[in-house]
Amino acid sequence: MGNKSVISNFGLDSVEPYLLEVERLLLKFTDDASPKIKISAQRIIKAGGKRLRPRLVIASAKCIDDNIRESTLYAAVAVELVHLATLVHDDIIDNSDVRWGMSTVNAIEGSSHAIVLGDYLLSLASLVACEAGVDITKIINQACVDVCVGQSIETADLFNTERTIDNYLKSTKYKTASLISASCRAGAVSAGATTKQAEYLGRFGENFGISYQMIDDLMDLFSTSEVMKKPVGNDVKEGNYTYAVLLAFAKDENLKKYISKLTQTEIADSLKQKRADKETKIKIKYYESLANKSLE
Repeated sequence: MGNKSVISNFGLDSVEPYLLEVERLLLKFTDDASPKIKISAQRIIKAGGKRLRPRLVIASAKCIDDNIRESTLYAAVAVELVHLATLVHDDIIDNSDVRWGMSTVNAIEGSSHAIVLGDYLLSLASLVACEAGVDITKIINQACVDVCVGQSIETADLFNTERTIDNYLKSTKYKTASLISASCRAGAVSAGATTKQAEYLGRFGENFGISYQMIDDLMDLFSTSEVMKKPVGNDVKEGNYTYAVLLAFAKDENLKKYISKLTQTEIADSLKQKRADKETKIKIKYYESLANKSLE
């Protein structure tokens, strides 16, 4: 399962050569930091990750103009810095010790340093975005605001067994999809897109982002730490009840009472019995179809 059809239609494979320059710039822009910040920042940069958001910036730009400009590369670096900052802060909130198969910043240097590092990366992202242009800076900064709103909505609903699916989708739209949408919109603007072109690419990113997060949430319930390169089963432990769990709650009121006592395997079995996994996949396909429609 995954957004393979969407990725294929968008041509993400064609952006690989430009990612090398993005990597170089990520290291360059963090080179002047204090020694401690530089060490931890460059460690997480070199750890890898999918670089999905920079890929989307470049692919969106290529939809408009095949010649990639410097402003596009700066936009790609800026969105990745924002993404890295949100991961550092997420690991503090979730008290996570592992990401991408390696120890997190808060596990190595402590949460106080992790907070400073996350703030540093966000501030640096804004500076880099300024090099790409004022319109791109506005797009990326608005995404930063939206991410915070999404996290706030999610936090307010922790351990709430009455959480609504609408609230889950709203949180997902703001916390995850907003930055993915901004990546597509910023890439388009950097290449000289019209307002309408940037709008449609932004819509693509939003719907792709929602489906992307829903897949990640489903894998937290059904996958393994070896596959995910991070702990799984954490959402339920932390009271973050995602789409499949909310569907199951609607079918079984008793599940709300004893879900905290179940193992990940028992939760997965319960969701399968209630077909919550299959219904979630149908919803994922729906958002994928909306994403493809925006590209058309």
